[in-house]
Amino acid sequence: MRYNFSVGLSSSARLKFQNGGDDIECKAPDINLSSQTYSQCQRYIELIGGKYIFITNGNDIFAWYHDCNKTEELSQLPTYEEMMNDNIRIRKPDSKNAYYRQSLEEIEKMSSDEFFDTGFIGEDTPKHLWKYIVNLGDCFLDQEHFADKKQFNNIKIVDDLGCVYLNYDDASGGGFGSGLYRSLLIEDNHGNNQIISFSIIPTGKTINDGCCTHQAFTACNFR
Repeated sequence: MRYNFSVGLSSSARLKFQNGGDDIECKAPDINLSSQTYSQCQRYIELIGGKYIFITNGNDIFAWYHDCNKTEELSQLPTYEEMMNDNIRIRKPDSKNAYYRQSLEEIEKMSSDEFFDTGFIGEDTPKHLWKYIVNLGDCFLDQEHFADKKQFNNIKIVDDLGCVYLNYDDASGGGFGSGLYRSLLIEDNHGNNQIISFSIIPTGKTINDGCCTHQAFTACNFR
């Protein structure tokens, strides 16, 4: 079950924000909060002209401040008075928590437990591929380096959008495919823009099944 609240749309409402309505997206506790959740709220807020976006599943809650130029994540939830006065605290990038990309030499020296701890290796992943998979996974999550804006045959990289959390379900409803993805905005050979996203996601132990580690790929088309 999911609830949406748009606050401040009614001119007669007692609770009314200064500019349009503000959006609160409420998900069930077993639903992960993802970039899709945020993007859904951002589309709402652009339509109703509000300033604040909140998303929650009852376990976690995130908030953003939106103006006509950009949307910024808040470091803490504002009070009603702070929202009315735009007296808010914007989250600053934390360099201490930046993703650490290991060198090839460091990967070569990793123990089996360290390989599994990366989150890129499944129990059936062939061992001779471990170092290459971890190196590629580190490449996807390294946001200190971005893809060059280049033309490759009929495909042009317009922008490297960095890492986003995307939420997907498989046919069984198990949620396989949810996780951090590296996303690129590209222009295809028809002149249309697409967002393509890459991730490496391991699976558990399998029997009579060649699956072990998957490279996940998504694409979103728009003109």
